[in-house]
Amino acid sequence: MAGFLSTLRRSCKTLFASFNTTLSTLKRWFHREITPTLQDIASTIHDLYHNYMRPFVLRSLRFVCDHPFAIAIGILSIIAIIYPGVIITLLLFILGFGVLGPAAGSIAALIQALIGNVSAGSLFAMFQSAGMAGFGLMTLHGVAICIPVLILLAVLVYLVVVWRLEMERVREKEKTV
Repeated sequence: MAGFLSTLRRSCKTLFASFNTTLSTLKRWFHREITPTLQDIASTIHDLYHNYMRPFVLRSLRFVCDHPFAIAIGILSIIAIIYPGVIITLLLFILGFGVLGPAAGSIAALIQALIGNVSAGSLFAMFQSAGMAGFGLMTLHGVAICIPVLILLAVLVYLVVVWRLEMERVREKEKTV
């Protein structure tokens, strides 16, 4: 039994020494090969951030601060394009078109009282159908998407024109300097 334990002890010492040698070799390799590579990657990311990303973000924020109204209209248009049902539901509620028809005392009830009989296919009939979750709802969804798309297009054209004018102004300043 004593011979077995001493053999086991020597084997463990040899295994531990081999493990320590392998570990120290791995550490040296890591410090020699991996650490400089990671430092180069970190340096490259730092350079990219300071030379490209930071100026881009600063210019973008300055542009947003210079044109807050156009940016806000653009963002609202994008939201309206993504969620047309919210806009339509809110509009129908405000006007008074409900599931059971025009609500008493609402704008819809007033308009119906003024026009009298509602003819099929009229604008009022479409709103009434939309309020009752009928076919008019799909038509209003289409309109609720088309109008923000046109507004967003106008905002984008405006922002591109403003950006080009600013770029021309910068080029003129560079020529005079």
